[in-house]
Parts: sequence; C-alpha cells; structure tokens
Amino acid sequence: MRWTMPVLAIALAVVAGGPVTADEPVVWSVAGQQVLRLRAPYKLLTPEQRVEELDQRLTEMLSIAARPIGPADIRLKVYSKETVSITINGKVLVTVAPADAAANHCSARRLAEIWLANVRKTVPLLNPRENRGGA
Repeated sequence: MRWTMPVLAIALAVVAGGPVTADEPVVWSVAGQQVLRLRAPYKLLTPEQRVEELDQRLTEMLSIAARPIGPADIRLKVYSKETVSITINGKVLVTVAPADAAANHCSARRLAEIWLANVRKTVPLLNPRENRGGA
C-alpha cells in the first residue's frame, strides 16, 4: 500500500495517541460569535498568530473610527484571483490567501465572500452605543 505524506502523518499521530491538527481550524470570534476559521498560515504567521493579529487590527480600527462602523464600511479588495482581503474603512482586516482557499476547498473569492458576510454581521455589534436608559 502506498501512503501519501499527509495521510501517513495523520495515521502516525493517531497510532501514537497525539493530536491530529492538520485540519483543525483556529476560530476567530467577535462579540461571542464565530466569525471565521483560519486553517492555513499566511506569510510568516501561523493561524493562531493571525487570530491575534485580527484582534489587534480590529481593536485599532474601532478605536480610531470617526463614526460607528457599519456593514457598508466593510468591503472586499481583490488583488488577484488567488488573493482577496476584507477591509474596514480601507484598512486591511484579513487577507484570504490561496492556502486558505485550498484548505476550505473553494476559491479565495468565495471564501472571502463567506468571511465578509460574517464580519458584516458581527463587527457593527462592537460599536459604542448610547445609553438612553440612564445609569
């Protein structure tokens, strides 16, 4: 029987009793809701580091926004067929790279559209709100 490297690595991990992490996504949550799952590294960042970067970027974007962020402020920026970013007020929040698309078995554009819909639903929930009910 001929084994490919990923199958062999997973089989060895299962036999050895170790964790199987090849397909386990790292989830980025906002306002208690899962927004996206990162399964692949981008540039030199692991999926875990990308989630940390997302938290930092979003915090910065919310802190410098001149007005509440709405769904219309969250857009796609297409660099190429394989690379698409989600931006908030023109600043990159996250980039969908070819490895992300391959890990999710779809095109970068399709994955970016899914992530965009989730970001548009959750990020506006983080805007400051006026307390009309008093203290």
